[in-house]
Amino acid sequence: MVLAQNRRERNGTLADRLKLTADAAYLPYVAFRGTDDHLLRTDVSNTFSPETGAGQGVQIEAILSYALSDAFSLGAGGRYWAMWVPSASTNAFGTPCPCQGLPVSTERYGGFVQASYKFGGQL
Repeated sequence: MVLAQNRRERNGTLADRLKLTADAAYLPYVAFRGTDDHLLRTDVSNTFSPETGAGQGVQIEAILSYALSDAFSLGAGGRYWAMWVPSASTNAFGTPCPCQGLPVSTERYGGFVQASYKFGGQL
């Protein structure tokens, strides 16, 4: 019996039909391409500054699900993404060279609900 309890803890089963799963990923390479628009700059003819760069990122996700049967479950979870580029090149206001290196980072997060069905399971 102790072996079964340890096994359940490792696969995320919290109770008879309640399960917690989590995933994490490191992204060793991410590409960034963006445009900075200075709408209020009246002293330049082109207000757009395109930016490009490469960096790293992460993604983390966790889901709490409840099995209504052996085949059907419902769950709710959250997801977080982040990426960072230490030095993105920018062509300030349309100049021909990538003149300035800027650090760029972004973070996104959100929640979701899901339903899953296992083919071959019993409803």
